Amino acid sequence: MVTGFGKINDRPASLIAYDFTVMAGSMGRTAEVKCNRAREIALTKRMPMIWLIDSAGARIQEAIGSTFAQSGFLFREESIMSGVVPMVAAMMGPGAAGTAYIPALSDFVPMVKGTSHMALGGPPLVKAVVGEDITPEELGGSKVHTEISGVADLEVADDAACIDAIKEYLEVLGGGRSAVLDDFRTVRIHSGGSSKAVGGRLARQDKGHAAELAAFIDAVRHGRPSTIDPDAAAHVTRVTFAAAESVRTGLPVHV
Repeated sequence: MVTGFGKINDRPASLIAYDFTVMAGSMGRTAEVKCNRAREIALTKRMPMIWLIDSAGARIQEAIGSTFAQSGFLFREESIMSGVVPMVAAMMGPGAAGTAYIPALSDFVPMVKGTSHMALGGPPLVKAVVGEDITPEELGGSKVHTEISGVADLEVADDAACIDAIKEYLEVLGGGRSAVLDDFRTVRIHSGGSSKAVGGRLARQDKGHAAELAAFIDAVRHGRPSTIDPDAAAHVTRVTFAAAESVRTGLPVHV
């Protein structure tokens, strides 16, 4: 497992790469201490956190016990990082058990077609427990996770295309927290005399849907069934997520 820091399009980033050529890229105590530190720096320095996953998961001989090969901190830290720094989990090979949780908690998950798959237990475990024969692709390949489960966001042709997708994703997000703050504007959503601040560039484009968003939020808050016109759904969804993240983190949100 390799960790490091660098720049992607002049933007600092933290990277963790699980290398399948060394002990099947499995998670061990010493390596996970390095990962903990890489995540800590990404959070405190507000840098994107990127994982390149090609791993068999946690080593069973080191995963027994409450610390789970020192990877138990991973789940707490990803939850804390959510909405604060971008998290990208690139599936460039297998991801089982521990390394399948990483993409499930990340913001953007590209998968390489034909070589990547993720599941909490692989085909041998499925066979042992329920007696079913299944291939890795059928169990958790890119088609399954981009079209059925929704865990992955993008299916790409090869590793090079996967790296390009990461670069493009970070480029869309902009230059980092300071740039987001500089570009932030506020849209007010009025409902029943109250107002909500909604952040983000796209929010400024959606002022025409403010009334519909306010009605939708009010209905959800009071447990009433509510529908949104399909033509406005995409706009309302973006603004809703921006509002939720802005309220939760206390920071303007770059959508």
